[in-house]
Amino acid sequence: MYFYKIKPLKERLAAGPLSDRESLPYFIAFITMWSFLIYLPPEASLYYIEMTVSILSAVVGTIFIYFSNGGSNGRDFVHRYVVLGWVISIRFITVLLLPGIILYAIFKPMGETNEKTLWFDVTMLLGITMLYYAYFSHHLRDLSKRMGSSEPGAAANRPPATTSRAVDR
Repeated sequence: MYFYKIKPLKERLAAGPLSDRESLPYFIAFITMWSFLIYLPPEASLYYIEMTVSILSAVVGTIFIYFSNGGSNGRDFVHRYVVLGWVISIRFITVLLLPGIILYAIFKPMGETNEKTLWFDVTMLLGITMLYYAYFSHHLRDLSKRMGSSEPGAAANRPPATTSRAVDR
């Protein structure tokens, strides 16, 4: 894995795309870096616990769905993660937004303190993150089975790509 030298990385990429297994460390590092940067500067004592839970959830969840995609035998992991993840995120947000607001309104005032981050926040973050990655894993595993992504020669069995103007099907 390259961290700073871009020339050898560009030479490697020019020789051909990285496998999903080779791309995974870059992807996890990217997610970890951005998850960490979101939490700067610190604002409360539980802040570091929330930050740690967030980063570990992202890393463990990404590895979990990597294996749901077939692991080292899977295909197109980063591509599927980004494309499928977008729609899953939108669906997840729309389904959980109203119940989340209601739960937050009911339970958050019970723990009112001067702290900006409470155990309630950390617990909600962990629960929502676990649900998200379980939901994501379900759909990625289903897609992998349909596409036969972990079987040799599966590319020949892929249906042809189609274009559609429909927003959602």
